[in-house]
Amino acid sequence: MKVLEENRRIAHNLRPTDLDNLGLAAACTSFCNDVQLRTNLQFQCRITSANQRLPSMVELHLFRIVQEAINNIEKHARAKSVKLQLRFQGHSVVLKIQDDGQGFDARTLRAVKKIRHGLGLTNMRERALSLGGTYEIKSSPGQGTAIAVRVPLTATKREPNPKRPKLLTEEVALPTEN
Repeated sequence: MKVLEENRRIAHNLRPTDLDNLGLAAACTSFCNDVQLRTNLQFQCRITSANQRLPSMVELHLFRIVQEAINNIEKHARAKSVKLQLRFQGHSVVLKIQDDGQGFDARTLRAVKKIRHGLGLTNMRERALSLGGTYEIKSSPGQGTAIAVRVPLTATKREPNPKRPKLLTEEVALPTEN
């Protein structure tokens, strides 16, 4: 039964339906909830402008960065908590992922990257650059790791999400009794 559950999880993560149907914000929240349920990681997700949609390719690249960063945290960081932030800031969409794990010496990593560089870190950087964005990683031993991606909106064109469900924090008019 565990093998079947793992196969379903892998298939779902290849192209999550939440990403197509509800957008990046919902897909990120759902992914974090799933990881939290199967690990000891605690997540704090701060997502603003959740009602805005980006072109599907932009959402896919940003979601893949989220997946890779969180998979790296799960495998290597020995972290207890993860903060994910997604927001529209000025003329950019900004994605930040931070953990409280063991961190690593980023200078040493850059120095040895020609010999052996993590494929996941390279993929995240390449995805950000392919969108015309920037990718920055900050880490030091004992201080955790922070990844920041900034993608210009000029390359993305925001769209309203008509399928987005009402959030619990939004005011919803209730019918009045006569």
